[in-house]
Amino acid sequence: MKTRSLLTVLLVPFGTASSARIPAQEAPQRPFEETGERGNCRIFFWGTNRSGGQVRVEYGRPVWKDSYDGFVDDVRDRRWRLGQNFWTSLDTNMPLKVGGLELEPGLYYLALEHQRDGRFVLLFLDPQEMRDLKLDAFQVDETDSGSEAPLAYQKSPIQSGRLTLFLKTEPLKPCTAVLQIHFGNHLLSTSMEMHPDP
Repeated sequence: MKTRSLLTVLLVPFGTASSARIPAQEAPQRPFEETGERGNCRIFFWGTNRSGGQVRVEYGRPVWKDSYDGFVDDVRDRRWRLGQNFWTSLDTNMPLKVGGLELEPGLYYLALEHQRDGRFVLLFLDPQEMRDLKLDAFQVDETDSGSEAPLAYQKSPIQSGRLTLFLKTEPLKPCTAVLQIHFGNHLLSTSMEMHPDP
């Protein structure tokens, strides 16, 4: 961003009284190599000799920095990348209901939104749409599509030094789970109903 702003300034002719700007030229595309630790959590159902279904979330694990507190407390009406590097994804081969939102089997890209009224929501984006637009997860705030599931927010007494996602089943309700997002002292969660084959 700083490079592009600097280029815009340098391309404006010196000594002109005009307020018109010459648009910055796009930098040529070049590859960037990237490696990083990916986290994942999964729930799968298993009977005698086959699976009735499964759901898996895969995500990058950024390290917590205290400076992030300001974003959690103050920045609103904005979409955030959930995780690090490539899109966080949810892949399921069974129908789900997440926070009341019904999802068909398939692959979804996930993101967070901190809404103007202070609520947090989990966004489910269409991967094909993101591929067609060639959007990196870092650019998620440029999107306006997707389906929302509400997230409950609470402060955690335990700090998570890296982003960690959990899928936790409820012992007395085997088709019910909780998806938790733990980063720093912040904990977001939503309910999940799973519909495996019998």
